[in-house]
Amino acid sequence: MKAHLTFSMVAVLFLVASTASATPVQWSGNGHWYDVYRGPVSGWDDAVANAASLTWNGAPGYLVSITSMAELDFLVSQYGSQTQYHIGLTDKEQEDVWVWQSGEPYVFSFWASGEPNDANDGEDFVIVNWQHQNQTIPNQSAGAWNDLPNFYSPFIVEYDAVPEPASLLLLGTGLGVIGLAAWRGKK
Repeated sequence: MKAHLTFSMVAVLFLVASTASATPVQWSGNGHWYDVYRGPVSGWDDAVANAASLTWNGAPGYLVSITSMAELDFLVSQYGSQTQYHIGLTDKEQEDVWVWQSGEPYVFSFWASGEPNDANDGEDFVIVNWQHQNQTIPNQSAGAWNDLPNFYSPFIVEYDAVPEPASLLLLGTGLGVIGLAAWRGKK
């Protein structure tokens, strides 16, 4: 009985450990956190909804907005260049007007050669690592972007930087002192 109970506890621990998601990683370039979601999603809109349902340190998630080559290099170094990932860039509202799902300005791009091309009049969603999915395209760099139709793909989720608890305590104390000083000044 004791051996069976020990085996059961080990099996439960193994299951919990094997299904737990990885801890997001922080990029020092902007203080944001990143993670990959590989669960079942039916397309880009589902990925947006899934990302929004995730939180890290109290910050809600969103599909990643890549705003510099340094940020893209960081993501490729963390998650590799062998898997295609949805990112938060789309032109689904107006063709050739690219917007980040997060609302950040579209100031950086890293399109693969010949992209975006809206092939077959329906490619409105962007993925990274275009050159490595079941093909070899000469002169493509790791992390290159492509516009594709709405299809299943894992995605990279981004979380904004959240102040550390000590920073929040310092801010609260400072605001309290200012409020007290203002209150005393009215007397």
